[in-house]
Amino acid sequence: MDLWLEKHNHSVGGYLDFGQISLPYISGNIQYDVAILTEITLFKGHKLKEYESDLTLPTKMHEASPAVSQTNYQLIYQLGNYPKFELNLK
Repeated sequence: MDLWLEKHNHSVGGYLDFGQISLPYISGNIQYDVAILTEITLFKGHKLKEYESDLTLPTKMHEASPAVSQTNYQLIYQLGNYPKFELNLK
C-alpha cells in the first residue's frame, strides 16, 4: 500500500496521520502483540524491506498489546526530536 501523508501542525513539530486501523476478530485464549512493519521505497526499483535498515525494524506497539479483538485505533507518526509511531484508541 502506498501512502501520501499530510503533515499536521503540532506544538512539538507536527505529526503524520496514517488513518484508522481496526484489529480483526481474535478468537480463543491466545494473546497477540500489535507491531508496525515498514517497507520504504527510495527509488523506483529500490526498496528497504523489513530488517534492512533501522527504519524498517518492526516496532511493537505497547499501548495496543496484548491485542483486543475488534478494537479501533488512530495511527500517527509523531514528528520532532524523538519521532515515533503512536496508536490512539478511537
